[in-house]
Amino acid sequence: MSIKPSTRRAVQGMTLIELMIAMGIFSVVSMALTTIFIFSLRSCETMSNYANLDRDNRVAVDTITRDVRQASYVSDYKADPPTLTLVSGSDTVSYLYDEDAQTLTRSASDGSERVLLEHCTELTFNLFQRNAVGGSYDVFPVAKGSWTNTAKVVELSWKTNRRLKGTSRINSDYVETARIVIRNQSN
Repeated sequence: MSIKPSTRRAVQGMTLIELMIAMGIFSVVSMALTTIFIFSLRSCETMSNYANLDRDNRVAVDTITRDVRQASYVSDYKADPPTLTLVSGSDTVSYLYDEDAQTLTRSASDGSERVLLEHCTELTFNLFQRNAVGGSYDVFPVAKGSWTNTAKVVELSWKTNRRLKGTSRINSDYVETARIVIRNQSN
């Protein structure tokens, strides 16, 4: 009995050059996919940052707007540091800005206190009176003299920002400006 040699060529493995080329292609594709993945994660985190910052600023401006509209008058106002105190009947609400902590805090006469804004880098309050200025779009000139009696409009403006976690780079800025009319003023 004789054994016939196989006509098929023996199965061989990959050569070293083929293996190195395959690993190089795999490395380039893996690095590209990793870069896309990291960019996508960073974009999602950035969008989340913007959404949270927008939500926090909307809550703050809604709270301040409600308090100003319900106020009878402004009892205290300071430009530096920005402070605003509103009186509505027997209730008093104060807004205090802490530049070092970068926070805006709402304090009420019932003892409640709440931080409305964090990461607030700039804040201003301005008062305007009810008299219109003829020939101008700016209908409320700055309240002068006895501003407690003449202040009818409160203007607020602030800037907040947030950083991505693990970085020192600011990626989201938010600027809010509003003019709010005191509706319950008696005069």
